[in-house]
Amino acid sequence: MSDNHSLGKLAKGEHRFGREKFVMENIAASLVGTDMWNAEVYGGLSVASRMSATIRQGRNTLKIRWAFMRLNGIMTGFLEHFYLVLEGKVPASDTSAATEMPSADRVERAMEGLWNLHHAIEGLYDTGVRKGFRQRTLLRDQMATLEKNKELLVDMIQWLSQMTDSEEMTRINELFDLAEAEIERGETVALP
Repeated sequence: MSDNHSLGKLAKGEHRFGREKFVMENIAASLVGTDMWNAEVYGGLSVASRMSATIRQGRNTLKIRWAFMRLNGIMTGFLEHFYLVLEGKVPASDTSAATEMPSADRVERAMEGLWNLHHAIEGLYDTGVRKGFRQRTLLRDQMATLEKNKELLVDMIQWLSQMTDSEEMTRINELFDLAEAEIERGETVALP
């Protein structure tokens, strides 16, 4: 890992207190920008673009529903896998690309891809709202799923942004340092 790596001490696993949580976050961060990550993000962007064309071409509700189901399936799978890794419920990956922390450049490119995907999904959602898809029986549930996925995608982007914010990481490291000092001085009380 380079000295200028923006994930700081937490990426190096230097803290005992709360370490498990941050180990899981580091494992999840290691997924960022891998080939599989890019395939999922850009695959979703491709489906969203095709779906936009489908919506503009006609009013075939079944075709639109199928396109929504396909996009929502890709997005739900991608997001669920990321959050399961973040929670430590599944291993990150068997690939060597996911065993090292991503560079700041890799994270930045990944965030750009996520923002592109978010904007495409947001555009689809807004078009669906304008066209009354939330009132159509066959599309209502797909619109709700798309809205949920859109929000989870924003949460993921914000998490990545916080993990790469050196000021935020410095504040977190300072809090861990204070907590460790209190533990060493015996100033903490075990809760029942």
